[in-house]
Amino acid sequence: MLLELPNMAETPLDMSKKKLISKSFRRTLDHMDRQLFNGPPENTRDTVMTAAKALMRGDWRRCWELIQPLKVWKLVPNKEEVLNKLHHKIQEEALRTFLFTYSPYYASLSLDELCKTFELKRNIVHSIMSKMMINEELHASWDQPTNCIVMNQVEPSRLQSLALQFADKASTFVENNEKLLDFRTGGYGFKYDNKEKRDRPWEDRSNWDRERRHNGGRGGRRDNYNNRDNYNNRGGGNDGDNRGGGHHGRRW
Repeated sequence: MLLELPNMAETPLDMSKKKLISKSFRRTLDHMDRQLFNGPPENTRDTVMTAAKALMRGDWRRCWELIQPLKVWKLVPNKEEVLNKLHHKIQEEALRTFLFTYSPYYASLSLDELCKTFELKRNIVHSIMSKMMINEELHASWDQPTNCIVMNQVEPSRLQSLALQFADKASTFVENNEKLLDFRTGGYGFKYDNKEKRDRPWEDRSNWDRERRHNGGRGGRRDNYNNRDNYNNRGGGNDGDNRGGGHHGRRW
């Protein structure tokens, strides 16, 4: 949950598997989103999914209220230390998820207001936001006199993002069709032995025309008649009336 939610918030329109961290978590979360009605959580999985929905909105308090009472923490050694670290981590990831999700709708964000909302120290919030700017995850810049970050709206719109997805799917579709054609016909419809013939297909056509003119324009029928005449002249005919097999004794 703490790894996948900021990743999903960073690329909400990217459905590819390049940056997929947990396939089972996403599948369970999508199944929950498709439900018409979601009641109170009844087991650990439902509790984690409900906490994830709260964390996606930046509501870290609701997320902590659901995660803390889980029975699994009783089996973990150093329970208090683990819960304190988890509490701090939920606050940090809630801040990152909030910035990924809602930064396009703000012109500027106050550092003091973020510290108050997420109950984090000033230096921690400053460090998280600066790291996001360095990694180009957050397109913004610091305004030191006012202790605010000014947003640089360079993110593509929803229509542009959908157009990019459509272009990627179209290129994938064309590539799959070419592979299927190559599998069925061999060499995208042309069966060439090497690359030189594939790059110069007109040579095969000229060679075929030259051979056709050499055979008299009928594709080799004259050679068949000549071979039969030579065979009969050598005395190899099998006519019953002319056992000598000469050329003048043939019956047509």
